[in-house]
Amino acid sequence: MHPWSVPGPAAATALALVVVAASVGHAFETPKSWGGLEPGPHAVGFRVLHTYDHGRGAPKDTTDVQQRDRSRPMQVSMWYPAQVDAGTTRMPYGIYLGLSLGRHDFSVGKDARREVALGIAERRIAKYKAAVEPREWVELETAAVRDAAQAPGSFPVVLYAPGFSQPAFDNSLVCELLASHGYVVLAAPSVGATSARMTEDLSGIEAQVRDLEFLVAVAHDFPACDTRRIGAFGWSWGDIAVVLQQMRNRYIDAIISYDGSLEWNVGLARQALHFDPQRLNVPYLYACQGGLKGKSFEFFDALNPADAAILHFHRLTHGEFGSYRALLHNGFPDQFDYDTRSYEALCLYTLRFFAAHLSDDAGSRSFLARSPAQNGFEAELVEGRCILDGTPNTR
Repeated sequence: MHPWSVPGPAAATALALVVVAASVGHAFETPKSWGGLEPGPHAVGFRVLHTYDHGRGAPKDTTDVQQRDRSRPMQVSMWYPAQVDAGTTRMPYGIYLGLSLGRHDFSVGKDARREVALGIAERRIAKYKAAVEPREWVELETAAVRDAAQAPGSFPVVLYAPGFSQPAFDNSLVCELLASHGYVVLAAPSVGATSARMTEDLSGIEAQVRDLEFLVAVAHDFPACDTRRIGAFGWSWGDIAVVLQQMRNRYIDAIISYDGSLEWNVGLARQALHFDPQRLNVPYLYACQGGLKGKSFEFFDALNPADAAILHFHRLTHGEFGSYRALLHNGFPDQFDYDTRSYEALCLYTLRFFAAHLSDDAGSRSFLARSPAQNGFEAELVEGRCILDGTPNTR
């Protein structure tokens, strides 16, 4: 069985999340950058909001020539279900990479952003030892259409917290995937409270929690966002902020951790206001490296078994819980040999988990109730148990 398939009667309704099928415009054409991921019924829109959190000051080592009141600059990335015409030009990947410049200075021009994008592409290509020209990667087509019209209707919201000092787009593939299936995804870069870089301390955690809370306020200003249904996921350091946000606020309905750092920073997190594992009372999926199978997890083991699930992705290292390597291989398979199956499984489980717990999708609930093997995944790729029925999930 193909992992994207749903057997039996559920097949007809699988991933019918918030169907406004007549309103989505032209059929979604899967871009090369997606590899084996399968799109939903919607085109993908992307926009960047340059705004400010006036309740907090700007990091001291940042500048913004447009900033007059010294408030915290917020570069908000938004992926959303869109309505586009056939033949509409989609964004090159360099648009994402260029957002690394101008997180705080909103006056940065497109030429400067392109230079930064080329530099980032060159460094990552060298790191991965790929035979790809930086210009080629920068020009790789994504699924997103910049500032596209929103599809009619309102959609569940998913917040994303990137890793330590990482940009908002470090998991752009899964963000695009979620948008195509009927979710609005909001993310902000990982920035410290008083510095442009994140800090590995309580003030850094608090800064990212408050950035996530700001994203919820932004969501309330957009009619496309159904803020009665909100999920969140975080990679690495961002997982701590996602968990704390839910502990403090009742509006988060489901959480996914991408190889989260909370397990290695429980002592630090315990110092934060409202930190208490028993306060996390919503569905929680811990997606972690396969090498951690069988290890003791202080935070996960303290959760209510009715709420906590765990999956081990055996072929993913910590750094592979982001999109970069998968994007590079998908775009240039002959120049960069990389097995994307585990990352695609992570993307699919992310979609299914939010579909089950934000959209009450029956097909996705059935998917989660089955083992990864029953869903078509080899044991060497992913193992674990994802159903939340009160039975402890095996580590």
